[in-house]
Amino acid sequence: MYKLNTLTTSILHNFLITLYKEGYSKNYLDMIMTILKTSLKYAVYPLEYIQSSPAQYLDIKRFKYNESEDLILTKDDMYEVFKFVREFKPLAEIFYKILYMTGMRLSEVCGLTWDNIDFNNRIIKVRQQMQFQTGKGNVLVALKTKSSKRDISFGDTLYNELILHKNKLESLSIYSEFVCAKENGNAMYKSDVEKINRAINNNLMRFKTHSVRKLHATMLIEGGADIKDVSARLGHSSTKISYDIYVKNTKLLKDKTVRIFESIL
Repeated sequence: MYKLNTLTTSILHNFLITLYKEGYSKNYLDMIMTILKTSLKYAVYPLEYIQSSPAQYLDIKRFKYNESEDLILTKDDMYEVFKFVREFKPLAEIFYKILYMTGMRLSEVCGLTWDNIDFNNRIIKVRQQMQFQTGKGNVLVALKTKSSKRDISFGDTLYNELILHKNKLESLSIYSEFVCAKENGNAMYKSDVEKINRAINNNLMRFKTHSVRKLHATMLIEGGADIKDVSARLGHSSTKISYDIYVKNTKLLKDKTVRIFESIL
């Protein structure tokens, strides 16, 4: 803890370096830096608590981020993630299994409520998402696009996982409208997921939740699913998005192409 008049640019810069080394995203560091600059500028004027802001010359340009760097997960990776989360944050395991088995977006899984799961017909109705809004906190909001509103079919594996999770919540006397609920009954928020992801990155492997969505799409295409069905499942407005961004040209897909060519020679 530092007193306001003892803060220096060096102290603040080292604080940002610590966050960077702990795996926080560039967007998060940008947000922290903006808060520091705004707060300390206010402390200079009109409050006149200090004469100049030590945050004035802060920047993170020297921090090496490669946001476009590809990260390809495998099915085996996901089972390692499930095992890690089961031990690290048991209630959150269902979050990662829903991601893996449906290809839903992070915000959509956080906003998933029990009344949007049709157990009889094995359908998840994606109708809302959890979003942080300034002044309001984490709130349920409408989906951004028409194509995002969709019904996702699921099989016995996810059905059993959901039932098991529901029974677990009841045994712990956690009664929540949200499927991915915390001990206090509130939904898991993006910030909660980011904390778990940092632990995965620090202790297990490089990991991003969005890469799970890419893995889901790739596995479906590798397995022979129709690209139109995959695109609708992901909530894309066109199949081009699904192919160009989400479906990776894996060795299995390359081998499949060779086999098809060989069969028609």
